[in-house]
Amino acid sequence: ADTVLREGAVYLAGDVTAESADIDPALLLAGLAVPGLGEGHPASARGRLEFGGGELSLALTQAAFDGEPVAGSIRARFGEAARLAGSLDLKSVSLPLLAAFGAGSVPAAQGSGWSDAAFAAAVPPDLALDVKINAEALDLGLPSPASNATLQFGLAGGTLNLDLAAADFAGGKLQGSAVANIKDGEAELVLRAALQGGQLQALVWERSG
Repeated sequence: ADTVLREGAVYLAGDVTAESADIDPALLLAGLAVPGLGEGHPASARGRLEFGGGELSLALTQAAFDGEPVAGSIRARFGEAARLAGSLDLKSVSLPLLAAFGAGSVPAAQGSGWSDAAFAAAVPPDLALDVKINAEALDLGLPSPASNATLQFGLAGGTLNLDLAAADFAGGKLQGSAVANIKDGEAELVLRAALQGGQLQALVWERSG
């Protein structure tokens, strides 16, 4: 490892390589309870790791999760309240799954209606998330996905923020946001969305069959 002096603080830096045939046990041990964990997900990462000033940063040069490539960088700050932030480039991401970080389950209507299970965050209460995501494909919970999406994902203090800056959808440009305040097993949700230049007739025809 190398020693780096930055703004009067000493940082340790070095190249790291890690690989796991199943990273789920480690994520569950860290307190994550996102739906799907426990099913088995291989992961690997190679990059430049720095640690100092109570913060750890990792710039990825090559990485994959569940067989899909991952690029970008992440930063973790430790203390009474931990914070994980960064920017990731992904092949695909699911809005319902991101919402599950705050709700504890993937929002979806069942055959008998919406679930009456209490909402509960799927991450430890003292962990805040703030991650920019660029994704080639974005699952909206609809039959047709969006593409070329850029969004900001945040979760802190029981508040979930999803801000979709831009995505290609139904022949147009989609923007939107979702804010959910989760407390005592209930959620107060505010949704906003705008589609410019989209071909809504084709979308309605696809949904109706």
